[in-house]
Amino acid sequence: MNCDNLTDKQKEIIDYAGREDISAFAVAGSGKTSVLVCSYLKLIESMNLPVDESVSRILVITFTDDAATEIRGRIRNALMEKYGYIGPLNYISTIHSFANDLLQHHSIDLGIDPGYTVGEDYLIADLMERAYTESKRYMDRDELDLLDEYLSVLDLGRRELELRLVVFTIYWKMRAAGWSYGETIDHLRELKNKIRDKENGERIVNSLIKIFSRFYEITEERKRMTGILSYDDILYYANLILEDKEIRESYAKRFEYVIVDEYQDTSLIQQYIIEKISRKGRRIIAGDYFQSIYEWRDATPILTIDFIRRNGFRVMEMDENFRSVPEIVDFVNTVFSRIFSRDIKDIQYIGIRAMERSLDGAGPFVITVEGDSIDGMRHDEAEKIATIIENLVSNYMVREKDGKIRKIKYGDIAILFRKRYGMKIYARVLQERGIRYSFIERGSFFRSEEISTIMNVLISLRDGTWNDIHNGNTFEILRYVYGMDINEFLKGSGRNIETFREHMAILDSMKDGRKDRLIMEFLRLTGYDLRVLGREDGLQRYLNIYKLVDIAREKEENGIMGLDEFLDLLENMGENEDISSIPLFDPLDDSVRLMTIHSSKGLEFPVVFVADLSSRLNYRTGNIIVDRDSGIFLDIEELADEDIIEKIRERMRERDYRENMRVLYVAFTRAKQYLFLGLPESPGEGESFASKIMETLGEDYLKKYRERVNIFLSGNVEKGVEVERKRFTLKEIERGMRDPIFLSVSDIKNYHFCPRYMEISRLKLFLSGEYGTSFHEFMEGVDFENPPEGDFSSILDNFLKTPLGSLLRNNMEKVKREFPFHVKFGNVIIRGRIDLLYISDEIIVLDYKTGRESEGDRIQMLIYSYAIRKIFGSIPDRCILYYTEDNSMREFRFSEDDLKNLEILLERMVNDLRYGIYGKNEMNCNVCPARNICLSMEKQN
Repeated sequence: MNCDNLTDKQKEIIDYAGREDISAFAVAGSGKTSVLVCSYLKLIESMNLPVDESVSRILVITFTDDAATEIRGRIRNALMEKYGYIGPLNYISTIHSFANDLLQHHSIDLGIDPGYTVGEDYLIADLMERAYTESKRYMDRDELDLLDEYLSVLDLGRRELELRLVVFTIYWKMRAAGWSYGETIDHLRELKNKIRDKENGERIVNSLIKIFSRFYEITEERKRMTGILSYDDILYYANLILEDKEIRESYAKRFEYVIVDEYQDTSLIQQYIIEKISRKGRRIIAGDYFQSIYEWRDATPILTIDFIRRNGFRVMEMDENFRSVPEIVDFVNTVFSRIFSRDIKDIQYIGIRAMERSLDGAGPFVITVEGDSIDGMRHDEAEKIATIIENLVSNYMVREKDGKIRKIKYGDIAILFRKRYGMKIYARVLQERGIRYSFIERGSFFRSEEISTIMNVLISLRDGTWNDIHNGNTFEILRYVYGMDINEFLKGSGRNIETFREHMAILDSMKDGRKDRLIMEFLRLTGYDLRVLGREDGLQRYLNIYKLVDIAREKEENGIMGLDEFLDLLENMGENEDISSIPLFDPLDDSVRLMTIHSSKGLEFPVVFVADLSSRLNYRTGNIIVDRDSGIFLDIEELADEDIIEKIRERMRERDYRENMRVLYVAFTRAKQYLFLGLPESPGEGESFASKIMETLGEDYLKKYRERVNIFLSGNVEKGVEVERKRFTLKEIERGMRDPIFLSVSDIKNYHFCPRYMEISRLKLFLSGEYGTSFHEFMEGVDFENPPEGDFSSILDNFLKTPLGSLLRNNMEKVKREFPFHVKFGNVIIRGRIDLLYISDEIIVLDYKTGRESEGDRIQMLIYSYAIRKIFGSIPDRCILYYTEDNSMREFRFSEDDLKNLEILLERMVNDLRYGIYGKNEMNCNVCPARNICLSMEKQN
């Protein structure tokens, strides 16, 4: 990296690095990461130590794994270029990773098993539920009745609370605020002074303290005993450990310098940790108050500013923007300088300086939105956005980073929303107009394509399945690494498959050695990292790959692990660590991106539409308040002091208003060359983004931006560009898509039950039991001819006594167990695994069920029949479900008409998946295991 190419303002910050505490106030698109990397290099040089020792003396903290991955990769490249250093960079991590490492070294001091795990949410929830139930046993009936009577009117903004959720909320919030148990009890005692009805107030508070104290005591004991901790626990206990002066000073001495990125997003407890492990005069923190949009998740942007001022940091503004054209920068400055000067007095707005050149025809535009209702306005705006997009991709240009000019593509365009609710109206309009689009969410590191691919390689080596090209993992490797198309896969031979097997044989000989070298050899043989780097988002994916190499190197520092152990470790990290990666979209998939503003943070797009601005601003309601300034407050009108109520409500409203305006700032600053806003002709009633923009700028100012947009709405779409205005069929989707869609049998079965249920299932928001999994594992390997004794022996014995069991037992050479399949339907690959397949003069499909009969059983067996028809050319003679609970069987025989009906279902499903449409089958709500999650999602939307 050439740090000489930076601007004078950027160089000035680097010059102060290491000399005094620095706070770099970096506006959007200001090159903050480059400045931090060059500051890091300067600190390395200033220490006059070997490089491997110097890197262990600088701690770099970030708050998302996106940022950690990017800065680690940039620093790695810079160190390789300048010093030839390729060693570990273990002290560049998220705050959670650092706290976890600290806790692992000192957990015994707190009585916590060093082998603790960061538990699944359901485990933590179960632990707390049990602790609450037990704590109620210590309460008198009249105490519980009193609390239920007064606290049942409380809510968190979504639903009425019961007593247990009041207790849970206080517990969660005390940890986020870093309060000790004693501080929390003091805050609860202060409630007596905030309640008007002193007699009842004292009884209520004393009873609340009593049940909370018992709950806290039992919960803490259970966490230590079970070793199941939450992410908040990791931070809480790490901060507690750092209360020990000796430990605190040892960490402060270990790190010569501490660099903190995105400091505006820190919570109080995170600030405490950073302050305790850093030395005065040796800190560099960077961030942008105006991009702090996580206050709802306990970030404290105002308090971070107070910390900076109180500790005498040198505040240095990075106001140069290298992203947006000057016209957009001028518009952003006008809007937010007026909003902050009028409504937000905590901090002075920092104007952005445009460093980009203008582009002919680019800049900000205002779409006039019409309609008698919110949904009517959404539909009108969606139609106009679609027309503008048609015009943009036909007639307009964007400028690349290298200065080249090219035509706009769908993939250059993002439509941003404050909430997901309402997106479906825009999606339907785009669909009707034939405009490709995709819904975007932030994804996890371990779910990203490149990491999943490398893990598939390791799994294939561990399991020895790489010779079986019909194995699901093998297919993924052949597809992403070797570029094999679906026809070659189904054929089962070809040059790609031969090369793959040659490479895997080499890797197989190395699998017992160091895993970082194994991964590096895979990259050397295949060039996969370079292929990934060539993509539009290649740098981020490339950095993800080398982050995995870093993880492998770090985890084997104390000795080589077996491949099985290493994969278990990665799986545990994937399930339990808060590691996020790049948003899950493929830039080569040329489609318009629909995403929330929160998901867009850290990204940029040539064309941005900020949609649905007439929706109400977000204000968190609820009358249980827990924060650093107010302590704990229960807003119960018949009990609370009215003056206190009014003051706290006003302060909370101001807090939420500030965050709303920062969210709007983030949305505007994602745009590089074209920024479109949808505003009505008049502000209307209620407080919305649209009303605030219109009040701030006035109609005279906005008029020119409304007029400028007319050129895009005139319908002058380039000749030869026709737009289909109909719902896509499967063939039309297939024609426009390069990669197949993968569906599991469970996906199809769940979709048939309810599309919304399928969406929730895919998000893994709830878990099924482990009994069925254990039984299937048993049946996969059991010897039917010599059945063993054990937990499932009686079930097996019952099954083998049936005519079917006897047939299978006497013809085991004709039996295939756990038979995997991949079958193609259009551009869809259906993947599944049949419990048992019998092939002789008849074909029998058998599936075991440890639960009861359900509506989905028939659709599951229909899918299996479809797969067998595709593979063997004939429909199974019998499809049988064996229910272990009552030793009963259910038999199906399907026809060609049944399979055609399945294809109709699949076509409808693919359409809905492609466009993110998840309807609700209300007929099944009463029996849906996810109904509570579904209701919660609806309320949040």
